[in-house]
Amino acid sequence: MSYVPSAFRINELSRSHDLIAANSFGLLIVETGNGPSLSHLPFLLDRERGSMGHLRCHVAKANAIWRDIADQPVTAVFSGPHAYISPDWYANPGLVPTWNYSAAYVTGTATIMDDSTLDSFLWVLSDREEGRIVGKKPWTMDRVDGDALAQMRKAIVGIDIAITRIDGKAKMSQNRGADDRKGVVGALRDLGGADALAVAALVEDVDR
Repeated sequence: MSYVPSAFRINELSRSHDLIAANSFGLLIVETGNGPSLSHLPFLLDRERGSMGHLRCHVAKANAIWRDIADQPVTAVFSGPHAYISPDWYANPGLVPTWNYSAAYVTGTATIMDDSTLDSFLWVLSDREEGRIVGKKPWTMDRVDGDALAQMRKAIVGIDIAITRIDGKAKMSQNRGADDRKGVVGALRDLGGADALAVAALVEDVDR
């Protein structure tokens, strides 16, 4: 179970889903007899399957993380925008540095995909990522020789995770007053950069 104070908890499933979808390169954690096994992987979220959705991913067959995963509980962690917060940005004195961040901690039960499901998943995953690239014609899997593609598929394993719990967290200065949050927003916007600007927008949303 993750540590998520009530002030920072994301209560709406749709918001947690949005966080996962926007930050879909996550960390898969599987407990084994020799301790935790870890892999960073691109995930595909299916919001409509089951009561909380499903996650799909794939790993190299040489990666032992999948070998004892079937029907076992697993965890996936997704990190969203984050930024250091300086006390100099607050309106009130006597405070200390902190870090604003967002994340989703997902628990679920894993199964191994069959070949047909894996093939379909790979198409959808590559189509999604190609669609995010602006200014070029999307690459598609049918541009690879069929025999070569079949050989490459034999070297990977597809994993399907039925989500049973999501702990969404957005620590965005909710524990500070509106005047302190205003200072944080202004300073982060002055800093610029994708994460700083994203955190500034999320802090500003606290007062809306």
